[in-house]
Amino acid sequence: MSDKPMKLWNKNFILLVQGRFVSLFGSALFGIALGFWILDETGSGTLMGTIMAASALPRVLVSPFAGPFIDRWRKSRILVWADIINGIAVLAATVVIYMNLLEVWMVFIVAIVSGLASAFFAPASTAIIPELIPADKMTNAGSVNSMVNSATEILATPAGGFMYALFGAPLLFLLNGISYILSAVSEMFITGSKKIMPDASRAYSYWADFKAGIRYAVSHIGVRNFYLLAAFMNFMMTISLVTLMPYFQRTEFLGVERYGVAMSVFTIGMFLGGFAMALLKITNKNRFSFFFIGMIICLACLATSLLWGYAMILILYFIGGFTLVIVNIIIGAVLQLIIEPEQRGKFFSFASSISAGLTPLGMAIGGIMSDSFNIPGLVFTVNFIVLAVFVTVIMISKKTREIFHVAET
Repeated sequence: MSDKPMKLWNKNFILLVQGRFVSLFGSALFGIALGFWILDETGSGTLMGTIMAASALPRVLVSPFAGPFIDRWRKSRILVWADIINGIAVLAATVVIYMNLLEVWMVFIVAIVSGLASAFFAPASTAIIPELIPADKMTNAGSVNSMVNSATEILATPAGGFMYALFGAPLLFLLNGISYILSAVSEMFITGSKKIMPDASRAYSYWADFKAGIRYAVSHIGVRNFYLLAAFMNFMMTISLVTLMPYFQRTEFLGVERYGVAMSVFTIGMFLGGFAMALLKITNKNRFSFFFIGMIICLACLATSLLWGYAMILILYFIGGFTLVIVNIIIGAVLQLIIEPEQRGKFFSFASSISAGLTPLGMAIGGIMSDSFNIPGLVFTVNFIVLAVFVTVIMISKKTREIFHVAET
């Protein structure tokens, strides 16, 4: 008889969600503090984008190599150690900033350490979910995770904007460091994660597992094509998103507080989108339609978001968040259903590296462009290009469309 839980809200899933909530709350505060601290200290969007790229680059480079380790170790322990390392790095930066000694090169070090920890945390937190809940609850779990992620952003983003304006970066750094430690404590009590035992008929080889993971990922034509498309889309959309902080900081009627409110409205849309997905019956017959239409609406809203006043920014961000989360939940559920259990760590590590491979470059380019181009026009152009490429590829590639029709078992 299987020892897998029969319900979604079991102890281990609750602990995982709780740990993520606390960690993400602090991370949202830290992201606001870091971005605006760089802009206030240097006035350079280029430097801000470069530091963001330094944080993302280790995850892209290390994630494929992390996969085989994730499949061989208890994923809950990987989550704990990743949060502890992140917490120590950020708390060390907090001490330095309270001493008024923080310099830009120190921020680079913290960003790199955080990126390395995330290279293990992100695929492990994805691969562990099927070990904690029944297979027929995967879409529901995706909805819950999305709602929790959105809830933290709804609370933390406007709070971060106002707290930064009132107290500055030190307090937000401190809260982020504490949040990582609290998240690690919660994850220590997860007991449902198990090692995937190797085939006893052969000696374990890290490199054999690594190459097997790559072969497994590229052998699924539809999934491979989808991730190549995702790599292009992430690269282009990152260029657009990185320009938002400089735009709000430099625009007279906006500022850091209104940035926090706008991001909060975006995540309120995501929260309600996740809630809607928890109520809707998504099957292999209608899954693709929800995905395709949701992506088109999301990109159209993001493309036009800065062309009018602040009220339209809020409306379009809300709609964009609502549809984006529908897309992400469907993608997550599909991949969890397709990928075999013993391959999940390797696959999600390698696939994550592919889809996010150009993200650091996009961050750096976005920062540079924010200092040189009209940002509303840039945001419109970039997102319109993404929309055109997305529709073209999806309509041409039958194999890519077919992955959305996998049946739940």
